[in-house]
Amino acid sequence: MVAKASEVLDSSHIALPTIRDIPLDATSAIMYLVVFIAFLIATWRRPLVALAGFILVEPFALYRYIGSTTITLPKVAIIAILCGLVLRRTQWRAMFDRATLPLLMGAVFVIIATALSYFQADYKIPVIRESLKAVEFLAIYLLAIMCYRSEPNDLILQRTFFAIAATVSILALTQEFTTAPAGILIGQHAVPRIAGPLEGPNQLSAYLGLLIPLLLAFVLRRGGNVFEWLCFAFAVVAEFLTFSRAGVAASLVGVAAVFAFGGGRQAARYALVFLALWIAGLASTFLVGGNPSHFFSAKSQFQPGGLGTRRELWTAAYRLWRLHPFLGIGAGNYQLELGRVGYPELRTHANSGYIQALVEGGLPQFLAFIWIKWLSIAIFVRAHVREPLVLGTLGASIGLALHQVLDCLTYYPKVGMLFWIMLGLGVANITVLNANRDPQVENAIVR
Repeated sequence: MVAKASEVLDSSHIALPTIRDIPLDATSAIMYLVVFIAFLIATWRRPLVALAGFILVEPFALYRYIGSTTITLPKVAIIAILCGLVLRRTQWRAMFDRATLPLLMGAVFVIIATALSYFQADYKIPVIRESLKAVEFLAIYLLAIMCYRSEPNDLILQRTFFAIAATVSILALTQEFTTAPAGILIGQHAVPRIAGPLEGPNQLSAYLGLLIPLLLAFVLRRGGNVFEWLCFAFAVVAEFLTFSRAGVAASLVGVAAVFAFGGGRQAARYALVFLALWIAGLASTFLVGGNPSHFFSAKSQFQPGGLGTRRELWTAAYRLWRLHPFLGIGAGNYQLELGRVGYPELRTHANSGYIQALVEGGLPQFLAFIWIKWLSIAIFVRAHVREPLVLGTLGASIGLALHQVLDCLTYYPKVGMLFWIMLGLGVANITVLNANRDPQVENAIVR
């Protein structure tokens, strides 16, 4: 296992081919067509089942490039679900519900702020790509709302979230016995950092950090069976073995929020079970890493080629921000401009979602980013609804807001899409519950 981690560290400067380098061919095109038809039919018949399928395929992008962009399974599924909802003659006015509208406006603000940075960017294509990504997140948010309101069945979603948590976690944990995609040096000991189907360990940590509070909310409010507790345990252990300090701390805060807002008679018992799982996760870091001083040290760890330390990345961010403080240097331009401020060997993001938003999009994008973080927490606190979808999304949003202080996470589509799916399901759940409480509300659920 150590040898495998050493291989990752030693070969970090070698540009290895990735699945993103594979062009679209006839076989891939047929596969995407089959996926499109499957999601179209599923949406036409049962939109929530289609959304559940989307959640299951979302971590497995299966990138194929065409021109200057990529085609992925989630992109194909989004278009198919949208077409299916159109065929169903869905009543789209539900998008403008009182609970839905704030985040919708926030997402539009993000799109506008991202697009504004185009006029000052040296590299235009990354700005277009980031703007389209923001549009994609808005579409996912709205599709999640419409699919849930067509069939408000929490049980389907509960099983889906537990299943994908187990799948992603197990795939990641197998990397402890094969080859990990990244590694760190703890003392002189090379330790693997697992990522599973995500882009890297920090991204896996954020992905699981979103799911863990949601899984706990389902267990806390409805009880859990053996399968669900096993899924939860896999997620917790995998979270620790990413060796992401910020991720582990953020997920713990998210879990604390779930207990704080969703306590009850069962809370104390489940808190003890969760504590046992957390100790098991910490023990796993000792088994894998020996002395896991990485979690308890503020010192910078070894960074393989092109990544850099936070001191370097934040210093570069400050220098770049001073060049264009109002509209920023352009969305997606940070990693391309590092050589301009004295770091030509680095090529990565700013290791902070807040800093990246400020540098790339200036004040408009920074304010939009802050607004989304505020809304993603305040809406669910003010709703006074403690159903699992709402409670879990609240805990996940709090954890992600903290995690993004030290990592840039929604920059990656797999994390960003899951976040916006959860936001959509959370506000849709609030709307449906409020409609059920008020018999005078007409057409509360889109049919």
